[in-house]
Amino acid sequence: MNDRGTRVLVVLVVGVLHATLAVGQTAAGLDQYQLDSSVTGLIHSGNLSGQWFTVGRSGLLWGVEFSLEATIGVTEDLVVDVEDVSGGLPGVVLGTTTISPAHLGPMPDTLDLETVTATLIYLYHLDIFVEPGDQIGVRLSTAQLASNGYRFKFQGSTDPYPGGEMLSNSGSNVDSDLAFKTFVVDPIFRDGFELGDTSEWTATVPP
Repeated sequence: MNDRGTRVLVVLVVGVLHATLAVGQTAAGLDQYQLDSSVTGLIHSGNLSGQWFTVGRSGLLWGVEFSLEATIGVTEDLVVDVEDVSGGLPGVVLGTTTISPAHLGPMPDTLDLETVTATLIYLYHLDIFVEPGDQIGVRLSTAQLASNGYRFKFQGSTDPYPGGEMLSNSGSNVDSDLAFKTFVVDPIFRDGFELGDTSEWTATVPP
């Protein structure tokens, strides 16, 4: 991994500094993806999920798109942990963010390669810089009791994405992958910023 947490950037302009829904944005910055699903799972207090993937381009890990929805009655946030992965198993947590049930998008069976059609989770504010070959996991969990939770779409038994695996309570599922897309963008540095000063962040869609 390269210089995580040691560089300051300003990225150009539109958005908010938290994880949220963004439907209809273009797929500029698209890196890894697996678009299809045939199975629906449920994330709750006793069952986590997520996806690890192998990075294909250098830059700032800007976000990830999943096909997700909250069931009726969900009150607990969805917790999103970004982690280093080694041997298919998550390791050091690189950053954490949360999403409220109200900020989840549609849950399509198939993601669109060109446009965001599901839930786009912003990760740029976590300051995670990646390089080709890095293995990164995005783990999804919640304190919501098992009677409710967050549904998610995945493709089972066919290993459709060979560069990673679906995360589970026991580590990862070698035959399954979530429907997902990742976005990696080139950061833009502005003169006059002190190292470590992130007080003047502004947000962006992928350039």
